[in-house]
Amino acid sequence: MTSDKAALASTKGGPMPLLEHSRPSTSATTGTSRRSSSVGWMFVPALVFMLEFVAFVRIDPNMRAWALPIGIWIALMGFAVARIRERATLLILLSTFAFFLLGKPMMMGYFDYDGLQWNDKMEHHLVLSLSLGLLTIFVGYLLYPRRAAQRRTAVMAARRGSARVRAFRRRLSTVALWSYLITYPFYIYHLLTNIRTASEMGYTGLYVSGQSGFASITAYGSFANSVALCVFLATFPSKFLTWLVLLLSLASQGLMMLTGDRGDFGTFLMMVFAYLFFRARHPTTAVMSVKALVVTLVASVIAIVPLFLSVGIDRMDTTAAADESRIVDFLYGQGSSINVIEYAVVFERFLPEGPYLLNFTGQGFFRLLLGGDGGLAGNTVDYALSGTSLSHSLSYVALGDAYLRGHGVGSSFLAEGYVDLGYWGITLVGLAYGLLVAWTDRFAPGHDMANSLRLLIIPAIAFAPRGSATAFISDLTSPLTMGVLLTIWLVAFLARRPTRQQYTAR
Repeated sequence: MTSDKAALASTKGGPMPLLEHSRPSTSATTGTSRRSSSVGWMFVPALVFMLEFVAFVRIDPNMRAWALPIGIWIALMGFAVARIRERATLLILLSTFAFFLLGKPMMMGYFDYDGLQWNDKMEHHLVLSLSLGLLTIFVGYLLYPRRAAQRRTAVMAARRGSARVRAFRRRLSTVALWSYLITYPFYIYHLLTNIRTASEMGYTGLYVSGQSGFASITAYGSFANSVALCVFLATFPSKFLTWLVLLLSLASQGLMMLTGDRGDFGTFLMMVFAYLFFRARHPTTAVMSVKALVVTLVASVIAIVPLFLSVGIDRMDTTAAADESRIVDFLYGQGSSINVIEYAVVFERFLPEGPYLLNFTGQGFFRLLLGGDGGLAGNTVDYALSGTSLSHSLSYVALGDAYLRGHGVGSSFLAEGYVDLGYWGITLVGLAYGLLVAWTDRFAPGHDMANSLRLLIIPAIAFAPRGSATAFISDLTSPLTMGVLLTIWLVAFLARRPTRQQYTAR
C-alpha cells in the first residue's frame, strides 16, 4: 500500500501554525519500506511454517479437526505481520478473532484444558464456520480494488497539495482539537457517573439501567468527544499534540475499567496502535518507530491480560489471585464466544425472525427514516423479542431471567450471518469484512474525512467476532456522529480564510 503525500503545515513569512503536518515521503523512505518488507517476506514464512507444524502435530488427537481453522489463522497472521504498517487493521481483526472465537479450542487442544466437548455434528459446524469465515475475510481483503484506489489517490494528490487545501486542513485540525478539549469534561463527568452506578448496582446494573445517563447531555458530550478525537487524529497533527491528546484519552479510557468494562478500553487501545502503525509508514509522519511500536505492543499485551483478569474478578464479586491458572481460565472464558455460534444452531427455532444482519436499520439515522424498533434499549423482554438484535434475542432464549438481570451471551458477526442465510451468510459477512478491513488499511495523509470514518469504525471491527456484524454502520449513521462530523467541517469551512495575497506568499 502506498501512502499519499502530505502537505507542509508551516508557511514562509507567517506565524507558526498551531498544528504541524507531515512532509511528503522521499525515495529513501520507499527504499527503507522495501527493505523492511523484504525482511518480512524472508522471516515471516519460516515462522509461519514452524507454527503450522505445531498447530497440526501438537494438537490433541481428539481435536485434530481444529488444526484446520487454527492453521488458517496462523497463515493469515503471518500475512498481516509481514507488512504490519499496511495491514494493521487486518492484524487487529485476526487477533480478536482468535481471542474471542479460537481461544476455547486452543486452550483445550494445546493446554489440556478440561472443557466441554462438542458432539461430532456441532464440532464440524464450528470448524467449518470459523474456517469459512477466515478464508472469506482473506479473499475479500485481496479483492479490494487497490489499483483503482491508487489511481484516485494520484488524481487527488495535486489538489490536496494546494495552498487552499492545506489551509483548510489546518483549520479542520484546530476546530477538531478545540472540540475535543471542550467536550472532554463532559466525557469525564459521564464516566464518573457510570463508575458510581457500577459501584452501587454492579457491572450488570449498567445494562439493566440502559447504561446510566445515556440520555443526558453529558452522554452526548462524551460521544462527541470520541468523534472529535478521530477527526483530529485523521489530520496528521504534530507529534507533540498527537501524544498530548492520546495520553488524555488513554487516561480517561483507563478509568473506564473501574466500571468493569474491558471491551471499550481494549478496542480503543487497538485503534490507537493501528493509528500509530499507519503514521509509521514514513519517517516524516511517524510518531513512533515500528520497532518501538512492536515492543510497546508486546509489552501492553503482557500487562493487559492480568489487568483484564483482575477487572473480571472484581465485576463478578469474587476474590482470586491472578495466577497462571487464572490467566488460562480467562483466555478460555473469552474464547467461549464460540458458544454463540453453537447457540445459534441449538436455539435457532426459538429465535424471533430477523433478519439480524439488518440490525442497523433499527438504529440511528435509519431508525429516523424507517421507524425501526422505537429505540429499544437495555435488557428487556420487548428488546429480546423484537428480532433486531441477535445478542439480546439469543441471550434471552438461552439464559431466561438471568438476561433480565443484566447477563448475556453476546453475539458474533459469523453467527448473525449463519442465522440469516446459513453458510452463504457467513461467506457474505466474511467477504464484506475483508473489503472493509482493506479499505480501513488505506489510511493515508490527506484523506481527512475518510480517515475520520476509518478511525471511528476500527473499534467495531475489532469487536465484531463478539458483536454485531453491522455495528460499524450503526456507529457511523448515528445522528450524533453525523452531526458532530458535519459541525466540525462546517466550522472549519466558515472560519476566516487567508486572502489571495497570503496564498501567493506561500
